[in-house]
Amino acid sequence: MRCGLIQMDVVTGDTDTNVAAARDGISRATAQGAQVVLLPELFTAGYVWREGEGYSGSREAADFALDFGACEGALAMLADAARCHGIWVVGGSVPEVTGNGIYNTTPVFNPRGRLVHRYRKVHLIGLMDEDRHMVAGDTCHAFALGEETAGIFICYDLRFPELGRNLFIDGARLLLVPAQWPSARASHWRALLVARAIENQAYVVATNRVGRGGPDTFSGGSLVVAPDGEVLAEGGSDKEVVLADLDFSRVDALRDTLPCGPDRRPGVYRLGPTR
Repeated sequence: MRCGLIQMDVVTGDTDTNVAAARDGISRATAQGAQVVLLPELFTAGYVWREGEGYSGSREAADFALDFGACEGALAMLADAARCHGIWVVGGSVPEVTGNGIYNTTPVFNPRGRLVHRYRKVHLIGLMDEDRHMVAGDTCHAFALGEETAGIFICYDLRFPELGRNLFIDGARLLLVPAQWPSARASHWRALLVARAIENQAYVVATNRVGRGGPDTFSGGSLVVAPDGEVLAEGGSDKEVVLADLDFSRVDALRDTLPCGPDRRPGVYRLGPTR
């Protein structure tokens, strides 16, 4: 399986420019053989509420939110790209409007252009005021991505290993991570991605944005990590398409040689309330 990671500069509030850049990135990735393409978190508009003086656009997530039932705007582009190229498109994330509020949601389109999975970000980062503008999801499940089993978590979710473990228990062999991870904590990004791969004996494919949004700088560093922790591909600090080939026999071999799953002791683990 060849994966293409679209490392793009998200222009705050400029949906048309961002959607065009995403479409171009998908085309470039598929021209190089990508079968699965992953975009960054909130790729359509960014964290609009964090923009400071001089920004003239809307600061409301609601103004950029999409109705998944209508498959409109950026969602229509993703569906069309998946269908035209015959690939899986993991659409980073977009604001999703619902009767319960706005979620930070990753849509997944299959090679027929059908929406087959969505993941709503479980952990909202107070440090970036996300919890004031969106509501948190409350489920995290693996899904079938062709012949493989995959799972998703978004950016800040990476700091909570329980999600990765739930996906492992579901049978996930591929963990997909769209993000807008600030460069100030770039060392955490890399370390946590490698850890999630090793502890879950799964491939981790993570796309981060580049450029500047509000007070934050994003330095890319998109990463593909093998189940034994080997870094297979790593993005730089500029716009690019990062490619990597995944051989899932490595997952089988590692899990056979070092079968951590059967050695788990769930009865001992305490997953109680936050202190």
